[in-house]
Amino acid sequence: MNRIYRSMQKYGSLIQTVLIFSILFVLFAVLVPNFGTLINLATVLRQLTVILIISAGITVVFLVGEFDISVGAGLAFMACTLARLIHSWGIPAAIAAVLITGLGFGLFHGILVTKIGIASFIVTLGTRMMTRSLAFVITRGQVISDFPEQFLKLNQLTILTVPLPLFLVIAVYAVLFIVLRYTPFGKKVFAIGENPAAAAYSGVNVDRVKIIVFMISGFLVAVSSILLLSRLGGIQPYVAEGLEFECIAAVAIGGTSLSGGRGNVLNTLIGVFIVGFLRNALNLSQINTFWQNLATGIIIIVFALLDAQRAFIRIPPGVQKNRPEP
Repeated sequence: MNRIYRSMQKYGSLIQTVLIFSILFVLFAVLVPNFGTLINLATVLRQLTVILIISAGITVVFLVGEFDISVGAGLAFMACTLARLIHSWGIPAAIAAVLITGLGFGLFHGILVTKIGIASFIVTLGTRMMTRSLAFVITRGQVISDFPEQFLKLNQLTILTVPLPLFLVIAVYAVLFIVLRYTPFGKKVFAIGENPAAAAYSGVNVDRVKIIVFMISGFLVAVSSILLLSRLGGIQPYVAEGLEFECIAAVAIGGTSLSGGRGNVLNTLIGVFIVGFLRNALNLSQINTFWQNLATGIIIIVFALLDAQRAFIRIPPGVQKNRPEP
């Protein structure tokens, strides 16, 4: 009984998410014309690479009980910055500068949250407005394009026969899964999310861990900006509006607790697929965008209810409740 309960604690959320995704996928394949074609699935997967990478970073931020709602505007700002720098500095220097900028924004968030004591929601709301405005300043409200051919071919590169964007998605999720599950840093992340005071009392440097987590999120946004610009071949300041909410929706659907201490990056992976394939199926069915948002909201609430029901399942006698592993 104890073994069964612990297995459910570890994998129950993942099994539930995969099962629902499988049901939705089959329904879409049967009911929506052209949904199950290889061309459509490949197109959706290519479009989801940016959201997949950013959602992985947001998951880690949520695990420590913090928020980051600046990722959409941050993505636009870094892509616009990269576009300008490519023309003036060249590709290698521009990419390096944007990656450093991503780390810098994460460091900025982390310091304001931990050292100054400002709530992460307020901090990232402020930087969301700032970076979106800066994106307009950098581009002057115009589209920036005409990039070197070698930069535009980044999305076509392959590593071990795997397209570069997909390879990066696999690498990001594999590394974060291993780090969160098997390393002391991962244990600290979950400990802070469950109870920051208790974690600090046990010797965990809470501020440092949170700063690192925000830097991870910022760095992944920078990586995503490179992939996005290479795929689009041009950029405008309006890009990625509302993307942060799609990422948060995917993370919530995956079962990561917004209060911290419970979650799984693999669940987030499936959550992104659910949101992405749902929107694709609705687009193919020519359903209005407003109804698409309604459908996404319903899915989020359904998953939240299922997650709450699982969390309040009665613990069998003699079984000690343990924190689920990542």
